[in-house]
Amino acid sequence: AGFAYVSLPSEGESSYLFNLAFTTRKKITSARILRAVQPIPGTPAYVYHIGIRSDMDIDTELKAWVRQSYEYSKLRFA
Repeated sequence: AGFAYVSLPSEGESSYLFNLAFTTRKKITSARILRAVQPIPGTPAYVYHIGIRSDMDIDTELKAWVRQSYEYSKLRFA
C-alpha cells in the first residue's frame, strides 16, 4: 500500500502536467487542493488531490503534506 499517487490529468484538468493524491489524518484547507475526499465518513482520513503545473508547485508546503502522508501510512500499515 502506498501513501501518495500520481496520475495524468483528466480532460477538464489539461492545464496540469499531472495530479498528485495523498492521504493524511489532518484536515487541510488550501486553494491548491482540487478535491478532498473523506473515504469513510466520521474517520480521521482524507484523500487530497492537487494539480501540478510545474516544478514550482513542488514546494515546502507540498513536501510537508506528502511527508505527513508518509508518516500516516506507517501508522496504518505497521
